[in-house]
Amino acid sequence: MKRKVYITYFENNGRGHEITMVDIKHFDGFGEKGIHFKYKEKDFLLSQPLFEQAKLYMQDSLIAVWKIQITARRVEVKIYDDDFIEDKYLVIGLFHTWFY
Repeated sequence: MKRKVYITYFENNGRGHEITMVDIKHFDGFGEKGIHFKYKEKDFLLSQPLFEQAKLYMQDSLIAVWKIQITARRVEVKIYDDDFIEDKYLVIGLFHTWFY
């Protein structure tokens, strides 16, 4: 059974969104980790190849990357798409929910 995570996100204007993150990884559990979800009627993919940083895509456009250094207790998030700066807490929350 594929893992699912349900998120309720409220924008600054109070508008709520229900997001369902669905696991798309391979059956054997090895290789690339990833999830699919919809937000504001657009398709998103959050993926992490083995031993690499995680990446958030909207359709084919890179939105953000997440790099975690567990031994240093440090997380670095870079948002590349200015349209998502207002949703920075959503971006951070999505990465954290799935990969931490």
